[in-house]
Amino acid sequence: MTICADVTKLRRSFGEHWIVDSKKRIVFAKFGGLLTMADAERFATDLRNNPAFDPSFSELTEVENPQIDFASAARFARYSNPFSHESKRAIVTHIKVYGMTRTSQCL
Repeated sequence: MTICADVTKLRRSFGEHWIVDSKKRIVFAKFGGLLTMADAERFATDLRNNPAFDPSFSELTEVENPQIDFASAARFARYSNPFSHESKRAIVTHIKVYGMTRTSQCL
């Protein structure tokens, strides 16, 4: 669903949605409830298929309860991540996953 010329909003389920703001060059995402690897892969695919998205955009994501193991996160960061290495990205969560996100940033 397009909200205006510069913003595209996608909603997959009650707790999962994201906004691509091409004017500000940023993606805002929120994953309420559990976040699985399948959810992350679907998010990446949807972004790559969105004509308003550019891999150089920044990202701000809130994740309530990530259910992704280290090996899967590393594989996603290396092969499925839709953002470029130059993108500025922040992931906000309510549980301790700093080590996993910091490690995926280094890949």
